[in-house]
Order: sequence, then C-alpha cells, then structure tokens
Amino acid sequence: MTAKARAAWALSSLSLACVTHAPHAAPRLPLAELDHCGVLASPPPPSYARPQIAGISVGEPQVCRGGSFIRVAGSGTKRRIGTERDPHGGFNQGCRELPSASGASECPIIAPGAVLHELADELRARGIEVNGIGGGPCCGHRGGYDDWNLSVGVLSWAAADTAIRLLGELLIHYDLSGYVGVAVVGIECAHDL
Repeated sequence: MTAKARAAWALSSLSLACVTHAPHAAPRLPLAELDHCGVLASPPPPSYARPQIAGISVGEPQVCRGGSFIRVAGSGTKRRIGTERDPHGGFNQGCRELPSASGASECPIIAPGAVLHELADELRARGIEVNGIGGGPCCGHRGGYDDWNLSVGVLSWAAADTAIRLLGELLIHYDLSGYVGVAVVGIECAHDL
C-alpha cells in the first residue's frame, strides 16, 4: 500500500488524537488569563448525579484539564466492542457500521467508532451539539484501548446526561459488552476578535 493510499485509508477510519474534541484547534491562552476564564462545563457541578441505567455501568467522571470523561459500559452477551489496534494505530476492529439485525451472528465485534458515530447522530437529531469524536480528556495516547477514553464530546453536563442515557440504550439494543464514553469538553474562552 502506498503512503498516499495509507493516509486516505487512515482518514476514513476512526482517527485518534489525545486532544479536546474541538474540530478546529483554538489558540490556547496563557495560564494567567485562565484565572478568570477557565474551562466552562468541565468539572461536574456539585449537584451532578450519574445516571442509573439497568444493565449499564456509568463511571465516575474523570476530570482533567480540557474536560471530563465518563465511561459507559455495557454487559451484553452477544457482541463486544473491538479494542484491538489496527496496523495504522486506530481502534477499528470489527464492523464499522452498526448491524441492521439484532442477531448475534451479524457483527459479533463492533468498532468503537460505529457506536460513537451512531450516538453523535442521535444527539444531533435531538438538537444537541456534538464537539467531536475520538480520544477524550485524560487519555494516554501511547497506551492501549483503556488509555484512550474514546468518546463523543458534548458542551454541557445536561447534554452529557442525555448522551449517557442514549449510549446506554445503544449498548443494550445491540447487546454489547465493553465501553466507550462521553466527554464534557466545554469552551475555554470567548474573546472579541
């Protein structure tokens, strides 16, 4: 495979980068300016309670600079989320689209990107802005699947609650074991240009 073909293939798969989910990199502010600005919507508010979904495990938010990550795990018995790296460094093991049938014989392994893209589409259909898909806050880009915190980014804790519930429904519907997550990435600052 030529370098150009490899690059095109990699772009078609779930590209991973340990950055916030912003589609365009915004300039970072000096730390002194963050005292009054900070990351909006990053740490959970004191009133935050993890959604309780039967058959789904919702983790405590992991809070890091740039956002929070909430792991959402299914305990299905018919399918699992693929966690093996492909030759190009992504996590694309399994079917890259969710199956149309609910039978276990169709797609016993599903790529995490398939679940995350479906979740993003569901959120957008409800008018919730999605801030990206990929490696989430607190990730370690040199580690394995557990370190990447693959997730869909949203901008508020209210949107995160909806995203977690929808993700739980997807994991149950497709009888999936394994996890992906939801990231609350917020907006760092808005300045007049």
